[in-house]
Amino acid sequence: MLDMTRPIPGYDNQPSIGKIMGDDPSHQFTPQELVASAYPHDGEPKPVSGWTYSNTNYILAQMIVEKASGKPYAEIVRELFDQVGLNNTYYKQNLFPASITDRMVSGYFFNHDPGKEPLAPLLGHDVKSDNVSWMQGAGGIVSSMQDLSRWARALYEGPLLADKQRSELITEVSDKTGEPIDGPSKEQPIAFGLGVGAGFRPALGAY
Repeated sequence: MLDMTRPIPGYDNQPSIGKIMGDDPSHQFTPQELVASAYPHDGEPKPVSGWTYSNTNYILAQMIVEKASGKPYAEIVRELFDQVGLNNTYYKQNLFPASITDRMVSGYFFNHDPGKEPLAPLLGHDVKSDNVSWMQGAGGIVSSMQDLSRWARALYEGPLLADKQRSELITEVSDKTGEPIDGPSKEQPIAFGLGVGAGFRPALGAY
């Protein structure tokens, strides 16, 4: 799921979710509600194939972690943050308190992409204080730049992952075919691992 090669549509691409978010930014989504929305009863959208980015994969992973550990996802990620020494990194499944949002930069919604019409009521609005339950395990984390740097070093260089897990993290697949590749190239310019990406540009080479 995490290398985005499973035929699972993204819940956040569904008009039903967009309409709820646009009409009620304080709505509290459950993981089950998000996953269920990816497969409407009329059978659309059809499952994807190859490589397709889908936030539903992350929500399912969140649910699996909770089932396997017997702990709330928030507790699991807090343990990880503490293990690495992240003192300014926070995860919420609903609303961040003012003590955190007051320290965040404002984020204004200006997405006019096709399919985002249900979110039109949010255009021009600062959404940093909106309910983040539509993200949860797919992105409900805020952090400082210092903590982000510390996390990256722990993930790629530190003891956070065993060698086998780190190898799985950086094993890349093509965003065209979903098949494993040795890295991005002119023929396969975009590659994706377990939440990590790589690219190729003629003027830069692989990055």
